[in-house]
Amino acid sequence: MADRAYAIEHSFQSAVVADGNGTAMNVGGLSGVGVQVEGITTATVTFEGTIDGATWYAVQAMNVNDGAKATSTAADGLFLAPVAGFDKLRCRISGYFAGTITVSGKGVVNPAGVTLAGIDTAAPATPTVYNVTLTVANTQYSQAMPANCRGFEFQARTEATIRYAFVTGKVATPTAPWLTLKAGDYYFSPPLNQGASPGTLFLGTATAGTIVEILAWA
Repeated sequence: MADRAYAIEHSFQSAVVADGNGTAMNVGGLSGVGVQVEGITTATVTFEGTIDGATWYAVQAMNVNDGAKATSTAADGLFLAPVAGFDKLRCRISGYFAGTITVSGKGVVNPAGVTLAGIDTAAPATPTVYNVTLTVANTQYSQAMPANCRGFEFQARTEATIRYAFVTGKVATPTAPWLTLKAGDYYFSPPLNQGASPGTLFLGTATAGTIVEILAWA
C-alpha cells in the first residue's frame, strides 16, 4: 500500500517561458490528480480535461491552501483536480509575460478490486494538516484521521524511513505485518469513505525526532 502502488507522477510543464499546452497526462482509471504550480510571475495556468482527446474543457480544481475552487490560477500553489471518467488532463499556460513555470502532477489510482460504490466522489472540501513528531526511536505514535475522511497522504519531513500500520502494536519493535515508507517516498491513499468513525495511522521509525507531515481530506 505504499506510494508506488497508488500514484503516477507526471510533468505538465517544465521550466516553461512561453504560452503553451504542455504535455497532457493520461488520467484514465484515476480518480484525482494533485497539481503543483511553481514559478509564475505573470501568466495563467488553466486546468483542462478531455474525453475524446480533441475538445478540451475547463476543470474546476481546488486550492488545498484555502479550499477555493477555480478553473485556473495566476499564482503558485497546490491544487486537486477530480478526473474520474476523463481520458486526459492538461495544464495550459496563457497570457505569459514573466516567470519560469513548472507544473507537476501526481494521480491517484483506484487499486484493483476497489470500486467507487459507496464512495463520495465529490472533491474533498476540508484539508487538515497534522505534524506528528516521532520523538523517541522505535516507539509507536498515532494520528486519528478526521471524521468523514475521504483520503490522506503523508511523508517524512527529512530523509528518514517510516514504519506504518493501521492497527496498534506493529511499528515500535516491528511486529509483522507492518508497512515501510522508504526515505524520500510519499504515501497517497486510495479514495476512502470512513464516515463518523475514521481510522488511525500508527507510526514508528529508527530515527529519533523525525516529523511526519500528514494531509487528510474530509
